[in-house]
Amino acid sequence: MKANLDFLERMVVAPDDDAIRLAYAQWLDRRGDPRGAFIRAQCRIADPATDVTQLGDCIKLQSELLAAHEVEWTAELCELLGCTDRGNYHPARFVRGFIESVIVPADVLAQAAERLFAVAPLLRSIDLNRPLEGEFGPELGHALAQSRELSRITTLRLFSLDLDDATFTALARSPHLGGLTKLDLGANQLGPESVKALLAT
Repeated sequence: MKANLDFLERMVVAPDDDAIRLAYAQWLDRRGDPRGAFIRAQCRIADPATDVTQLGDCIKLQSELLAAHEVEWTAELCELLGCTDRGNYHPARFVRGFIESVIVPADVLAQAAERLFAVAPLLRSIDLNRPLEGEFGPELGHALAQSRELSRITTLRLFSLDLDDATFTALARSPHLGGLTKLDLGANQLGPESVKALLAT
């Protein structure tokens, strides 16, 4: 639906504007879509002005709606990430009604970044996991660096991936990482060349 796309486009341009999200929630309510109530509940949870009683009610409603609908709401994402038979594994985190954070294998991101952001247009945080196939080496680092979609994220976690200087340097040279405000490089094998790459960004 065009109206649906219009709302999403407005939210992508202004991801911090809850007024657009709440207007979209009303639009969903009129169509009997439970995502409207979910968006509203999560926006209230994120709002520091929400009083304690209302906060508790919203957290309860959030949990109930996720229990009933999370599999449906993340089905396309899980298919893309190769976690359709996931058990208790949850690769996505919803914030203010939308998927904002995902755990994604490095090779999947390199191959399907455009589709990932089509599935989760308000994605802002990526936690890279080890590749489903092969090693996380310089070639994959370079491939990731070419993804224009990286310009839409503010947080990138590369924790405990056994990255070496050559691999991280290839990724750090990306022209699309200028929007990062948080970068987690813990538990990797990084040395002076990686420090130089960071200082050059």
